[in-house]
Amino acid sequence: MAFSTQTTVKLHYIFSKPLSPKQLSPKQPKYYVLIHGLFFGNLASWYPFFTQVLSQENYVLCYDLRGHGLSEAPHQGYRLEDHLDDLEHLLNELNLTDQNLCFIGHSYGARLALAMLKARHGSSGEKKPTLDRMYLIDPPLLMANQEDQEFLEQLKNTNINDLKSHLPNSLALLLTKEGRRLKKMLKRWTYLLQETQFLKELEGLENIDREDLALINRFGRVLFGSESGCYKAFPLLQERLDQHSDQSQLQVIQGGGHFLLNQSPQQVLDFIISAPKQISQANQNRD
Repeated sequence: MAFSTQTTVKLHYIFSKPLSPKQLSPKQPKYYVLIHGLFFGNLASWYPFFTQVLSQENYVLCYDLRGHGLSEAPHQGYRLEDHLDDLEHLLNELNLTDQNLCFIGHSYGARLALAMLKARHGSSGEKKPTLDRMYLIDPPLLMANQEDQEFLEQLKNTNINDLKSHLPNSLALLLTKEGRRLKKMLKRWTYLLQETQFLKELEGLENIDREDLALINRFGRVLFGSESGCYKAFPLLQERLDQHSDQSQLQVIQGGGHFLLNQSPQQVLDFIISAPKQISQANQNRD
């Protein structure tokens, strides 16, 4: 267990190093940065299942976003820009800023991964040659869908003791098996909803634009659950940005919902491991 010392708020993180050099493959180890989603997530979304496999030959960083897990929960500062600043400082603290990084984000964490790559390389991605990558898992690319709005309204108007009945079915089923974890999460939710500006600042997240989608197509891949509201909103976005869409970089888990890390962990892991080959092939086809 480790906590940051150079970030604005104290962040809890786990940084796994690969096996001893004698056991490593000849290729240079990758540096994975795993970013969980808001409210329901924390680094336990990745640890230990994903980190154990990825850290066999790679450096792997996963951390609790501010307000989540064991990280500090300030009264305000939950905008995308605040989370981006946290991650930039954490990477600097761990001397990872100059490495080629692979950002893997789920839900809101995917939007943070996109913002991080954009900050490192500019909107066009042509700031400098890079092997940076991003793998986005069920990202909320289009924020104005009805499902998201209804859920936010439920959070605002629901007594915290009744919140469990408003959870998405897929998440409720998982958490009923983990009474201790659910109790801890409800305590944190109570604080975030009643004592902070969390929800108010969350509403300011904008839809991605043409430059964002161009970055995704150049540097990453996207995984959706077919039953997720994020995926159902995606075709609307494709209609707006059809000149940038690249179906070779889009994968869908049929029957999957939004919480793919819990529902289909092996399929998500397979997606992550196979992504480098798919990105390379997509770039060759584009060239």
